[in-house]
Amino acid sequence: MRAEAIARRLILAVEGLLLEFAEFRAGSGLSRQAIHQQLESGALFTVDGPKGIGDYPAFFADTKYDQAAVRAIARELKGCQVAANGYFLRAPGCRWMD
Repeated sequence: MRAEAIARRLILAVEGLLLEFAEFRAGSGLSRQAIHQQLESGALFTVDGPKGIGDYPAFFADTKYDQAAVRAIARELKGCQVAANGYFLRAPGCRWMD
């Protein structure tokens, strides 16, 4: 990963927008098996975090969002570039976040 990308992801991690596995599991209340199943189905995705391992976008564990809708959108985006998925789901003015 390029230094610029690592720096951006470090900022996202510090701001709480990227969660390591343990943080995500605690925040989401999902079991390891459920997380694995949702990753396989495309309902969840990870991005390479600043440590080079897959971190979870925090919106997947944020109760202020309709998690069924978030996961449905993620499934529709399956196969797209992961960074684009994260941008789409966090983009200013994205209607599902209103």
